[in-house]
Amino acid sequence: MVEWVVLAIVVFSTVGIGLDLGGEEEVEMEVTNISGSIILSTRSSMDAIGLDEYDRGAVATLDIDVRSVLSEGCLDCVSSPVGIQLHGSVVVTNITGVGGQGRIESMLSVTHLQEFVDEGLVIREWLNVDWDAGSESVHLQMIMTHDPPRWTLDDRFHASFSPVEGGEESRVGPWLFVETLLDHSVHLRGCIPDAFTCHSETVHSVDLTSTRAAVRVPLKVQHLQSWESVQATPSSDDSPQPFANFRQILGVDSEVPAENLSCPATDEGVLAMKSWQVSDSGGPAFAPLNSWFEALELSSTTFIPSVGIWTEAEFDDGGCGGLVDEAGHLILGIYFIQ
Repeated sequence: MVEWVVLAIVVFSTVGIGLDLGGEEEVEMEVTNISGSIILSTRSSMDAIGLDEYDRGAVATLDIDVRSVLSEGCLDCVSSPVGIQLHGSVVVTNITGVGGQGRIESMLSVTHLQEFVDEGLVIREWLNVDWDAGSESVHLQMIMTHDPPRWTLDDRFHASFSPVEGGEESRVGPWLFVETLLDHSVHLRGCIPDAFTCHSETVHSVDLTSTRAAVRVPLKVQHLQSWESVQATPSSDDSPQPFANFRQILGVDSEVPAENLSCPATDEGVLAMKSWQVSDSGGPAFAPLNSWFEALELSSTTFIPSVGIWTEAEFDDGGCGGLVDEAGHLILGIYFIQ
């Protein structure tokens, strides 16, 4: 299930504001809608939405509304978390392979919140993703704690892109071209990661438009579900499977006695539960797909693991994993149910 972990880290963070309109009086703007299409031309992009048994080349068409939000009800926050809420349709067509040709009509809802301890310094983040697609539906939650706080750069776009004729072009990573239209919307076309034959002269996998308007008063929402300690006895001594690939990315060391695990409240039965030592501090940093979400004026989030204990549990229909530091504080939690 590591594909959903990567997707969740990528998907939608704070809305970019303060757009420079090139000589006009600076106007604060925010993203209100993201629309367009993505050709899932790589194996990893198909796997990320559960189409691992089908041929590459499905087309995902998006129409997602975006709204800035202010969270209420967090009992242990130093400031009210702020962020964005997204809701809209994702229709996947041209699905070929097993059983012929098909399509998936789904609804995507995302809430991402950040808790600031000072201007530009984020100490905690929450992410809630609901992918409603029938038998392929997934509910995912994440929590990240940054110690020291993570600095959010206002000029991150200018660092990732360089000026070219007609717009901006990505400096590193997959090729992307960004142009600002007359109505101040942003048009992005380019390549998805791992599409090694894709470049400026080939057919582009990504064609998205980020519509912007003057900043609105944030919508007040109830804070996301709290994380609680799981008290359960696993039904087997097997190693949990949902995060097996993610363990390799973390670089876990030897197995240690199972630690307490914090997850959103659930009545799922625990099939397996184990813990491992994480000894490598300071890397790798998880920040995939940064450039093409930043190009849409939506920043991606970055998480750098630290020394601690990684614990995971496998449920009947999902799993939960958590990384705690040497002081026993939860710094990364991932939970999903299919």
